[in-house]
Amino acid sequence: MKSLLYLIIPILIITSCGNDSLQVAINDTNLELALVKLDLDNEVDGVLTISDQIKELEKIDLSESEIVNANILIYFKNLTELNLYSNDLTSIDLSQNKNLTRLALGNNDLTSIDLSQNKNLTELYLISIDDLTSIDLSQNKNLTELSLISIDDLTSIDLSQNKNL
Repeated sequence: MKSLLYLIIPILIITSCGNDSLQVAINDTNLELALVKLDLDNEVDGVLTISDQIKELEKIDLSESEIVNANILIYFKNLTELNLYSNDLTSIDLSQNKNLTRLALGNNDLTSIDLSQNKNLTELYLISIDDLTSIDLSQNKNLTELSLISIDDLTSIDLSQNKNL
C-alpha cells in the first residue's frame, strides 16, 4: 500500500504543477454569463480561469450584457477590439489593454475614462454617455475616428495631439 501511495502522490503533484492557468474571482455575474456564452468560461461560478485562449483573444463583443464591473478584462491583454456598448458601467480600467485599436463604450454610465495607456487606439466610440464631463485623448495620437454623440455633460476634451482626426 505504501508503494502505491508513493506512486500516486508524485503524479498528483506533477498534474497540479503543470497547470499554469491563473484563476481569478469575477465579480459580475452578467459578465461571467456573457463569457460562458462565448465559450471563454465553463460555468457561472464566480471564478474565471485565465487560459491561453483568453490571453490570446484579440476581439470581443460584450455589448448589451448588463455588465456593471468589467475590470476582469485587464487579463485580456491581447485585445485589439473591445465592444462594451450598452452596459451599466460607471468606471473601467483598460490600462493593461495596451493593444486596443478599436473601443466602443457608448450607452454606459461612465463618469470618467482614462485611456492614456491605450496609445494604439485608432477608433473610439462614446455615444450617449450622460455623466461624462471631461476626457483627455492627448495620449491617443493614433486616433483616426472619434464619435462623441449625445454626451450632454461633456465640458472638456483634450485633442491637442490628435493630428489624424
